[in-house]
Amino acid sequence: EKYLKKFNWGACILGWIWGLFNKSYITLVQIPVSLIPVVGPFFSIVCAIWFGIKGNTWTYKNVNYADFEDFNKSQRKFAIAGLIVVLLNLFTFLISLPIFNKINTFAQAPINFSNQLFFANKSIELLVIFNIIMTLFAAFVITCAISPIINKMEK
Repeated sequence: EKYLKKFNWGACILGWIWGLFNKSYITLVQIPVSLIPVVGPFFSIVCAIWFGIKGNTWTYKNVNYADFEDFNKSQRKFAIAGLIVVLLNLFTFLISLPIFNKINTFAQAPINFSNQLFFANKSIELLVIFNIIMTLFAAFVITCAISPIINKMEK
């Protein structure tokens, strides 16, 4: 029971993706919560912390594991996948900064849409969207692919 009270890093970092694999569908609340203007990112972080705190309890109740060692192996895999996603996201963010800096220089020209003049300086928004897409894609791919790799490492 003391292990159920430990913080679950996989649930915290991977959020609703972790929830789908662990039959903890309450984590899907993170999707609409993160879309709330202005306060969405704050509430999304609160959700991530909540998932980390409650993740082990939810998983142990919702998924039938052969024993506690099997449970720990499964959650360790998600924690490693979460770490890889964080590192990959940081890498893509650092790589994409120069790319979007170049786009920014081209985006300074005014554009005319239905007689309204505005500047298409959307590089920061594009950078954020790019990183969100890359993170979601990486989280899904890594979560699916990492299980056989870790199983080989454990043997």
